[in-house]
Amino acid sequence: MKPLTFIGIVITLIIALVGASVLFFALRPPAVEKAPAPVGQYPGGYQNTVPVTGGGTSTSTPGPVSGSNGGGNNFVVPTKSGGQVATRDFLKDETVGKDEYNSGVYYLAGSDPSEPNYSITYIESDSSFTISIFSEPIGEQRQLAELKLLGQLGISEPEACHLRYAVLVPASVNPLYAGKDLGFSFCPGATPL
Repeated sequence: MKPLTFIGIVITLIIALVGASVLFFALRPPAVEKAPAPVGQYPGGYQNTVPVTGGGTSTSTPGPVSGSNGGGNNFVVPTKSGGQVATRDFLKDETVGKDEYNSGVYYLAGSDPSEPNYSITYIESDSSFTISIFSEPIGEQRQLAELKLLGQLGISEPEACHLRYAVLVPASVNPLYAGKDLGFSFCPGATPL
């Protein structure tokens, strides 16, 4: 039996890598489209009075909307899919604080030392919300922050799932979940805690 030459070994390795790549992509599960939130009444008493619009090429930015949808929601926040969610004009709420060092950053919660367990920020430039959890149990703190955000925006859980948002935990609180977007507990794909 003749030993394989260096070129033969390289060719064999290349064929093996190409075969493994083909198998990896062939066996990968297909992407799943998320259905839009239905319009109607939801558990918890939230009323979705303005349907979330998706798709399209909307380039809208947050701002006042003429009229009202009946629920007092007259501020439009773009969604991650290009649609819109009508919210209360939370930026005018007296409990919302403006970051004095970062223009366009607002604290919906957490700027007050009485709320040391989490913070909720809104970044005007990309219309996104960030919930940062600062204490254990992180599952309980996430739910408290979610309730606070839903109340301030005046929206339902299904509508919140369409927002541009992240739920984060620093490594000093929980290294297992640090650097990972935990998602809202009620949205598809959320990390169970």
